[in-house]
Amino acid sequence: MNAPIEEARQGHSRAGIAALVVMVLGVVVSVVGMALGQPMIAASLGVGVLAAIVLAIVGLVQRTRKRLIAALTLLLLWPSSGILAAVAIPAYLKYIRRAKTSEATMSLRKIFDSSVSYYDAELTDSDGKVMPKSFPASTDWTPPLGECCKHPGGKCPPDPALWDTPTWKALNFFIDDPHYYSYRYVSSGTGSDTGVAFTASASGDLNCDGVYSTFERIGSVDAADNISGGGGIYRNLDLE
Repeated sequence: MNAPIEEARQGHSRAGIAALVVMVLGVVVSVVGMALGQPMIAASLGVGVLAAIVLAIVGLVQRTRKRLIAALTLLLLWPSSGILAAVAIPAYLKYIRRAKTSEATMSLRKIFDSSVSYYDAELTDSDGKVMPKSFPASTDWTPPLGECCKHPGGKCPPDPALWDTPTWKALNFFIDDPHYYSYRYVSSGTGSDTGVAFTASASGDLNCDGVYSTFERIGSVDAADNISGGGGIYRNLDLE
């Protein structure tokens, strides 16, 4: 094979590999920047442009036409990869965080259903006397707020002892898988009292930045002794 042709092909191949490496590096830098919440994308674009200029100068000096074309192609493709990363990465991270919130909504649904069952059940004391209807007693955050961020991945490891309390046992609620959220139960009133109600809450810090999301489901007893309030879940900063 003609030596100049083979040299040109090798030069084009090396330039193509260099372009690919630089673009991949830019995407990696963009991902890291988004994860850290820093404006790294602009910096990565600047590095890409600088690399393309260097390759262009090398192509001019060596009078290799194909290498110059590869450098100019890199100059055009690098900003495109940065723009795609700027759009796609935040959307992907948002999708991941939203998927994690299903834990909170499903758990609150279970707590609500268990609260209704507990209230409707006829409970008696040790003497066999029927007790006034009520919801289980209040209990504080389980596990304590912020506990999950102390563990890898921001997930609390399963701990059966956490749920071995009168309230959670009465609600038949426990979590036996790694989880992101802490849970609280607040109740009030008994029997024919006005204001018989409960609030089940979930709170978490998915990105462990000290800002907590809140999910709440409320139930209350009306004058006809029916439980209402199961229509939906209140959310605040749900992707935090």
